[in-house]
Amino acid sequence: MKKLYLFILFIAFSLVSFSQKKLGITEYTTNTTIGIRANGTQTINGTGLFFTFQTTKGAVPSVITSRRLLEDAQSITFFFLESNFAGIPQYGRMQEITLNKTDLVVFNHPDKDVDLSLIPLTGVLTHFINKKITISFHPITENVIARDSLSKTLNPVETVYLVGYPSGSRKELGGTPFVKKGITATPLFADYNQRKEFLFDIPFYDGQLGAPVYIYQNGNVDRNDQRMDGQRILLAGISTSSFTEAGASVAVKASRILEFKKLLEETRQQ
Repeated sequence: MKKLYLFILFIAFSLVSFSQKKLGITEYTTNTTIGIRANGTQTINGTGLFFTFQTTKGAVPSVITSRRLLEDAQSITFFFLESNFAGIPQYGRMQEITLNKTDLVVFNHPDKDVDLSLIPLTGVLTHFINKKITISFHPITENVIARDSLSKTLNPVETVYLVGYPSGSRKELGGTPFVKKGITATPLFADYNQRKEFLFDIPFYDGQLGAPVYIYQNGNVDRNDQRMDGQRILLAGISTSSFTEAGASVAVKASRILEFKKLLEETRQQ
């Protein structure tokens, strides 16, 4: 199955409508997420992050989410927004698709203790293309990740935004995610509990599992009091199901997403 998806993937990706320049930076960022429902012995709502890897054989459009969200799932439901042909999201117009987990290619993070999984969107994109439905797909790429070298320049306390899909809010919000604001509770330049994780002070809620944690900066001053003009978005991490007694949530640092790339390259060479 993992061999079969490679050829189809590149074709499907080339036919999907995208819009990276027609949305403002904050609206684009909120549309980098998708609601996910894992259906198994119990139903769990979570969030996925649209991410595109550039590999030696081409682009790989994917969804990154929590491994724990998918562990016991028998089928997975994705809740997409529709878009127009220019790639602009059509709020309130939803498309959902449910697939058996066995029909999807699911890569777990190579470190079994890291709560991340990646799903290439091959079959999903092909499904909508065949139905002539244009979906809203606004991915981020590697350049948005707050890598370790960049994290060292960030302040011990940074404002963060959690972009997720709490249970039951999709219809009310017309397919837009629920955005919560907080601060980092531990610095990104340090490792929480000797792992590449950090704490942030937004309480855990249903649907937060797998949600991205972003830093938005506009005319910011960094750790060394150097002023940065303009605005930028940084992906700080992915929310896990952990919640500390101190009332803070745990996120896997976004730099660990990069470790999926080797898996994708190796699969494409088989």
